[in-house]
Amino acid sequence: MASKALTQNGANGATDAELVRRAAQGDAAAFDLLVLRHRQSALSAARAALGSRDEAEDAAQQAFVDAFAGLPGLREPERFRAWLMTITKRCALRRRGGLVHWPNMLDLPETVVRPLGAPEPDHGHNELRERVRAALDELSARSRQVVTLHYLDGYACREIGLRLAIPEGTVKRILHESRNSLRVSMGVRTTGGIETMTATKDLKRGPRDMAWWINGDWPGPFMSTTLARSICLAANKRPKTVKQIAELVDANEQYVREALQPLVGEGLVQETENGRYRAGFVALEAADWIEVTRDVRKQGVMLADALIPDLAALEAAWNRTPKPDQGFAWAEGIWPTLAILVLNIGLKRNGVPLPQIEPPSRAGGKRYWAGGSEEVPPEHVLWCTGFNNTGGGSGFGYGYLWSYGMPFKRPAVGWPDEQRHALGALADGAADADAVAQITGQAPEQARELLGKAVEIGLVCRSGDDLALTFPVFREEDDGVLAPVVDKIAGRLSREIVQDATAGVPDLLRKLGYGHLEEQFHEWRAWLEGNVAGEALRELLNRGILPHPGDPAPMSFCMIGWVGELRLMRWTA
Repeated sequence: MASKALTQNGANGATDAELVRRAAQGDAAAFDLLVLRHRQSALSAARAALGSRDEAEDAAQQAFVDAFAGLPGLREPERFRAWLMTITKRCALRRRGGLVHWPNMLDLPETVVRPLGAPEPDHGHNELRERVRAALDELSARSRQVVTLHYLDGYACREIGLRLAIPEGTVKRILHESRNSLRVSMGVRTTGGIETMTATKDLKRGPRDMAWWINGDWPGPFMSTTLARSICLAANKRPKTVKQIAELVDANEQYVREALQPLVGEGLVQETENGRYRAGFVALEAADWIEVTRDVRKQGVMLADALIPDLAALEAAWNRTPKPDQGFAWAEGIWPTLAILVLNIGLKRNGVPLPQIEPPSRAGGKRYWAGGSEEVPPEHVLWCTGFNNTGGGSGFGYGYLWSYGMPFKRPAVGWPDEQRHALGALADGAADADAVAQITGQAPEQARELLGKAVEIGLVCRSGDDLALTFPVFREEDDGVLAPVVDKIAGRLSREIVQDATAGVPDLLRKLGYGHLEEQFHEWRAWLEGNVAGEALRELLNRGILPHPGDPAPMSFCMIGWVGELRLMRWTA
């Protein structure tokens, strides 16, 4: 989120070129706004290349980090978006391809390294590729970055130095030391100038990575690297020295010290009086995460069992609204009603009131809690309910279900207000682009372009020249019908299942060693409630009670819109 200072200075109306120039001069808030403007485009480009949402998010984050480092060298600031898309695609391809095209990167001298895209040799390349991957894990995070930029991306030493803000001589030294280290790790021995492979030695585990989420404003690029996340995990309970952290994350002390500076500045790591460091948020080790979530799936099944008898009442309430006449039968309403109205907003509105503690103020005017856990095997990944929305208030807003674990496509977020206004005009009865333009005051060409994008991603359907929303919109009259039923069901579910399922979270986190971060425990309790609700949805889907949305799922499978301030869309913290 852009800082208040940036907004007050009118930068929301600034061009990309103006923001690039400010960011290149050190204005972090200007770059934050560039991230806001182009994050969804970067995510879409990465998703197209990778398929996986999680992989795409990692690639997009790395793309913004690379872009920030390269801003001073951008000769055409007005072409920032195109330049960013190129960086994003390269980051995505690097994640997708790994070392597939570079099995012989140890062949020296450097001039004989095979160019990117050249045919891959057939003799033993699979075994060698795996050895290279394993050997890279032994390098420090900075060394891996330098090796990757040089051998995988083809950057010269001078260019790498500029990107990483280190001397060209340091880059060459890192490459030299890394090649020697890789030789040793891979069992390469040289006799008479001929290199042969011996068995690889046992490798250390290397840095631990973290699956992470942020509650509140986006904290910037500081958490986008494995080294940063590993540092937070290494210092998650007891304060540690730089040397202790470096040993735990298997990195050079200088690199750890450099990475700690922005982490401390953002409050993600705290520096104690005796020069030690400790994570400023609950960063659960894998074993702790599994302990905290041990009963969540069982509790989700219990929640599903308790919800099933109420489905008839929910369907009857839905059928008393105008939705069926608008083309949204219960089959189209069951997902948003259960997932969003009952198991998300309903549980929040009818659950135990959690303490309203303001997230701390961070650098640049941001406010957020951060939280996360060490990555765990896929079988331990849980579903979670969340409700992302855009707009609202006295106008038109829309939202959709969000989850860590659900394998569903989700609609784009961060659209400009003009696009939301166009969707709102359709909700108000406009039937074509000209009518939308008349209601919103937009130029007809702009309205057609905005609605065309909405048609492409499935939020609007077209029949000839007529347009219509593909998701239900809730109005004041729906409140009187649905809200009492939703509150009655959600209140009972909260009292009978959810409150008991999460009541022990504070004591457990305290027992596990996170007592110094007690003010954040309520965030974890709310997060765990969302997981219990998500696991209930998974159970309902597995039993065939919830229809599978298809593969790929339509963008509108669990979308809702609303007009004005509705009780259905509100909850108290």
